[in-house]
Amino acid sequence: MKKSLAILLTVVLVLAAMPSGMSRSHAEVSFQDVPKDAWYYEHVQYVANHPRELMVGYAGKFGPLDNLTVEQFIKIAVAAAGKGVVVPSDKYWGDVYVSIGLELGFVQPGEFTDYRRPITRAEMARIIIRSLPMITGEKDISYNENEIRSRIADYDSIPVNLRDYVCKAYQLGILVGGTDGKFNPNGNLTRASAAAVIHKMLEPGLRTVYTPPEEVWSDEEFEAYIRDNAEDFYCIAKIENRKIYLRNAIVTTPTLLSDKNNPDIHELLYECAKTMAYYANKNGNALSIAYSEFFGGYVSLGYHLVSDKYKPDIELTIYAEPQMNYIAERYA
Repeated sequence: MKKSLAILLTVVLVLAAMPSGMSRSHAEVSFQDVPKDAWYYEHVQYVANHPRELMVGYAGKFGPLDNLTVEQFIKIAVAAAGKGVVVPSDKYWGDVYVSIGLELGFVQPGEFTDYRRPITRAEMARIIIRSLPMITGEKDISYNENEIRSRIADYDSIPVNLRDYVCKAYQLGILVGGTDGKFNPNGNLTRASAAAVIHKMLEPGLRTVYTPPEEVWSDEEFEAYIRDNAEDFYCIAKIENRKIYLRNAIVTTPTLLSDKNNPDIHELLYECAKTMAYYANKNGNALSIAYSEFFGGYVSLGYHLVSDKYKPDIELTIYAEPQMNYIAERYA
C-alpha cells in the first residue's frame, strides 16, 4: 500500500511540475519541410514546441523560407508575453492579435498601414524592445551608438526613428548583422530566421553579445615598458618608428628582420610584441624575446604563465624567410 501511494505521489508531483500552458499529452511537433540537418532546425523546434505555441505551421509544413509578416510577429510577441488569446470564430486572427498588440504598446497607432505585409528587420527590433520588459524583464538597455555605428556597415540606412531600437536589439545580441557587417534594416526575415531571433530573444544564453575589444597599450606605453625592463629584453636593441631592432650574443649590432619576403613583417612583430607584453604585464605573467640570425633571421616571442619558467607556454616565431617544417617536407 505504501509503495502504491509513493508511486501515485510521484506521478502527481511530475504532473504538477509541468508548464500550465502545455498539454500533458503534448507531442513534439515536427515539419516535413524542416530537415534535421538544417541550420534552423533547433530554432524551429523551440518555437513550435514552446508551451505558448510561438510559431505554428500549416498543413504539416512550417514554411521556413516564407517571409514573416507584421501580424505574425505581433502574434508571436503577444504569445511570448503570456497573453492567452481566444480568437472568436467570426474574427480574423490577425485583427485580434494586432488589437492586443496595440493595447500592450508593442505597436503604436499609425505605424503600420498593412499588417499582412512582410516585416522589416528594423521594425522587428522595435517590437522586440517594446515587448522585452513584459517577456524577459529587460529594460533600460544602454549602448554606445558610435561603437555600434562603427560595426554596422549600413548604419546610415537604418530609418532614424528606428535606430534606438536597432541599437538596443544589437547590443543585446538578439538581432545582429550578417557576416558582411551589414544589418540590412529594410530587409525581410524568413520564418526560419525569425525562429532563430525569437529563440535568442527568449533564451539570453544563446545571444551573440558584442563586447568591445580591450584596448591594449599605446605605442608610447609599450616602448616605455620595454625601456623600463631592458634587462629582461636584451634582444631588443632599440625601437624606432615602430620597428624593433634586434641583437643577440653573436650579432651585437642593432639589426632589422629582412622585409624582402614580407613587407609587413615589422608591423607584425611590433603589434605581436606589444599585445603579448601588455597581457603578460596585466596578468602577472612574463614575456621573453629571442633573436637568431639563422634561417634568414627570426624572432621568437614566448609567453610564460609562470615568470621563472624557462620554456614558454605559448611561443610565436616570426621568420623573415618562408620556412617548411619537417612534416611538410615529407610531402613537398
